[in-house]
This record gives sequence, C-alpha cells and structure tokens, in this order.
Amino acid sequence: MKDSVLVDGPESFILAIEKIARGECSAPRFKGWPIFHVAIEGERYHGTMTPRLMEGFVEFHDQILRAYADVRYGSPSKGRLTNLEKAELDLVFSISKGCTEGKGALDEILNKLFSVLPMNKLTGAQTASIVIVIVLSIAGVLTFKEWTALATRTHQIEADTVDKAQHAKLSEILAKALIDKDLPDQGVRVRSHAVEGYRAIAKGAPDATGMEIQGEHYDAQDLQMVRDNEAPDRVREPRTDTLYIEMIKRSKTSLSLTLKMTDSEYSFPGKVDLSTFAPQDVKVLFDSMRDSRPIKVQQFAVIEAGEIISSSVLAVVHPALQPQ
Repeated sequence: MKDSVLVDGPESFILAIEKIARGECSAPRFKGWPIFHVAIEGERYHGTMTPRLMEGFVEFHDQILRAYADVRYGSPSKGRLTNLEKAELDLVFSISKGCTEGKGALDEILNKLFSVLPMNKLTGAQTASIVIVIVLSIAGVLTFKEWTALATRTHQIEADTVDKAQHAKLSEILAKALIDKDLPDQGVRVRSHAVEGYRAIAKGAPDATGMEIQGEHYDAQDLQMVRDNEAPDRVREPRTDTLYIEMIKRSKTSLSLTLKMTDSEYSFPGKVDLSTFAPQDVKVLFDSMRDSRPIKVQQFAVIEAGEIISSSVLAVVHPALQPQ
C-alpha cells in the first residue's frame, strides 16, 4: 500500500502532485490548507452579510455536499448523505470586519472526500490530474475560467511577484489538468459543483463591484457574465410529478418543503411562494404530508446528472384538472 503524503501549503501540494504522478504515493492528506477565501467588494459590502449573500454562502456549502454525494454514491442528491457525513463535511465561515470577506478551512472536507474516492484503478498520472482538479477547484483557483477571459490576464499579473508565483503555478497545473483527456469523470463533476457554489456567491451579491477568490480578481463585468450563464450540466424545466412531502416549514412569505419522488428513496428541497400559490391548496399540501399520501404537483425543477436537486412548487394538480 502506498504511503500518503502530508500537504500543508502550495509548495508541499506541488511536490505531492509530482510524487503521485510518479506513482510514489497515494492521495495526499491535508492539514491547514487550502483555505476558502472570498472577498466581496461594493458599497453594501463592508463587513455586512446581506440575506441574499448568506444564501450564496449556504449554496456553496450545499454544492460541496453534492460533490461528496456524487463521488460517494454516484448521485448529487444530498438526501443520500447520512447525518454523520453531513456533520463531518461541515464548513465554518469566518466573516472579517471592515469588508465582506469569508474564510474557512477546507482540509478536513478534502480528506473526507478523498477517503471515499475510488482511485485504486487509476494510473499515477490520472490520480495526479483528479487530485489537482478537485483540490484547486474547491479552493477556488480559476473558478470562472469557463465564462471569462480573465485567466491569462491574471496569471501574467500574478507571476510578476515572487509572493504570487506559487499561485500562478497552481493555476498553470490546474489549466493543464482540465484539458487532460484522461481526467477521470469524478474530477469533472466535482469541479462543476465547486464552480456552481462560487457562482451562487456571485449571484448573492448582484450589486458587487468586484470579487476576489484565491487572489484572482473579477470585476463587475466578469461577475455579470458569470451570473447570466447557467452551468452546462444543469437543467431547469417545468414538469408535473407525483411525490411525497416529508416536511414543511412555514414563513410569512413561503413554504420550505422536503420532497421525495414516489420511485426514489432520496429527498430534495422544494419551495412554495405564497404570493403566487393558490391559498386553498396550502392546506392540501399539509394534509398530504400528514397522511403520508402522494400528491401531484406542477413544479419548476433544477436537474443535475438526471436527478432533481431542488424545485419550486407552482401548483397542486387536482383530479378534475388532469389530462384525460
């Protein structure tokens, strides 16, 4: 059995990748590195966390959970995770005073993810590629390269200083790994979740004048381009489904639901906007949950890898309204 190698910073990560590629060690163990680091710029973002931005940070963490579920269970549904797994994948954000800047340790999350990633059949080169893509994507390196032309410009600027040369090196090895034709599919899927998580933060600050992620700066134009373009492997569509309602939480303006398809054991979150939902059907939803009875609804679903990951419930489909 190959020994693991300790990674506690960019230098040791680069050395570990070289050893992994040569087949000298297995996936690394992380300690104190990498660190999640996002800084939001703008008039409203000086030590202030707006509700919408908080939702973006929560969605980032949700995407990390989906990435783990994707690797561990072959599906991005959070409903597949045990309570213990969710606890072990918890991410604590530290918000700095003076600016809206979030930080959080990612080492234990990566250790947990690599502990369930099957790599025994991969070559050293494939293992190195998937480690590079997973680690640096979750850390936020080259986060929005799919949407902006920022990457090359940023690398040229950062390489001018010794302090940032390591970051430029990390960006370089990630860019190469992303176009590696032998990159395992799990690496592609984890990157997709990570990018979508960072995109949620950008969407949570619609009036931000800029955002910095791991030393890479995105201006307002870059961020708008990111917000306007959907992730390529994510689909949103209206549909009619019969499902179970496992839980309902009510607020003044909405209902938060936990839903489960009748042919699936895994649940997903749903939302009801009370300003547009038929008032008489709110009771129908609660009755369905109380009686553990399936209910047919019209919903606008977000689908990833063939599974619904979230939904907006639009209406209850009553028997008299169903197509003949």
